[in-house]
Amino acid sequence: MNAGVGPAIAECAKKGLSSAGYVEREADALAIGNKRGNFGYAMQTNVNYSVTVRTPDGTGSGWARADGTRMSEVDFSAAGRYAIDKAVMSQKPRRLEPGKYTVVLEHAAVQEMVPQVFGAFNARNAEEGRSYLSKKGGGTRVGEKLFSEKITARSDPFDPRNPSQPWSGNVATQLSGVGQFFFGGGGGGGASFLPSQKMLWIENGVVKNLAYNRYWAMKKGVAPTPNPGQGLILEGEDHSVEDLIKSTERGLLVTHFFYIRSLEPRTVLYTGLTPAPQVAQAQGDAAREIVRLAGELASELIVMGTRGLGAVHHALIGSVALKVAQASPVPVVLVP
Repeated sequence: MNAGVGPAIAECAKKGLSSAGYVEREADALAIGNKRGNFGYAMQTNVNYSVTVRTPDGTGSGWARADGTRMSEVDFSAAGRYAIDKAVMSQKPRRLEPGKYTVVLEHAAVQEMVPQVFGAFNARNAEEGRSYLSKKGGGTRVGEKLFSEKITARSDPFDPRNPSQPWSGNVATQLSGVGQFFFGGGGGGGASFLPSQKMLWIENGVVKNLAYNRYWAMKKGVAPTPNPGQGLILEGEDHSVEDLIKSTERGLLVTHFFYIRSLEPRTVLYTGLTPAPQVAQAQGDAAREIVRLAGELASELIVMGTRGLGAVHHALIGSVALKVAQASPVPVVLVP
């Protein structure tokens, strides 16, 4: 057992809390190449620690994550303590009415949102009017101040805080993803596997550059540039999450997101989930209890999975999902 994980498990046992998590270590050797001599080789390592802690009554939940490129960079103990504290403090939540709130994002939530924002720094998308960096009437918004002056973003593959591979683009590292292999580059929307280099994307809130893959650079007569995904460094003020919470009179704290999907790239509109649900346990008829609990919790939507066993099975045995859909006073979404 990892020395940093043990204390968190022991503390959970002492306080009567349930915990689950994993430590994932990965070491990869990556290579790209084509018949025209474009070749690259690199090695990389990653460590990820994720832990979830729940209270016995199921109303309190805490989650934390820590990662790095080396085991020595990951503070396992701090992540465990944070998850425990959040589980205890979040017990017996109160209903929060819909409205506009100030939101404080924890590190993991920011890490999950940043790629969505910088995915728009594709020159072709911007020039063809398909991103928030497209200017109304034509052109791009390079040179405009679109972010807070506190924000500066740059790519630096040599920065030890976020080291990257020596080229722009991802290579599959598992057999299940063998279809993701792409040698050479040059397609209309691909990463082109260009050499990584230092690039300034945002300076004091002003958009400075866009990424041109080989294809679009050739069309526009400019030099190709790698995308912002490699070695991205986001600079800002030196405040902790605790400082942001203290400065917020009333707001929401979001730990992390899940299943983020783009709805409208031209306005940076995304949808997603915050995967820390309230868990309830009940005995009796499953469909009746689900409808009852949904009413007690003032739920506005019920989402249920179906096994797709067919009409004959439903007629003989019955379907919980179908019964809920028929009896629920709120909308029900069935996911096969």
